Amino acid sequence: MLNGLFLGSAVARQMQVAEAQMQANLLSGAVSEARLNGEKLQADVDKLFLLAQALWELLKTEHGYTDELLIKKITEIDLLDGRLDGKVAKKERPDCPSCGKKMGRTPACIWCGTLVPRDPFER
Repeated sequence: MLNGLFLGSAVARQMQVAEAQMQANLLSGAVSEARLNGEKLQADVDKLFLLAQALWELLKTEHGYTDELLIKKITEIDLLDGRLDGKVAKKERPDCPSCGKKMGRTPACIWCGTLVPRDPFER
């Protein structure tokens, strides 16, 4: 009887260890995926930064814009929400011009199907 209890508790302990190992493996996979997603996002940000800088250099050399003018425009856009915080103000979703209900995230009204041109910088 005592031997059976000992074996039962040993098996239970092995099952707990196996469960803990599975959870650790799942967590490790999630951490790896999060790290990979972070690296992909950083690569995207780096590409966008390079693109923005190249476009700005073209605008300066080809059209005569100045850094001061760019800074003024950045500040103007930043202040649209009343705060100089380095962030773009989030705009409220517009109303559909046909039915008057709030637009969804798609260019077509989810209520009546009307196609509505969207702001290309809408987030």
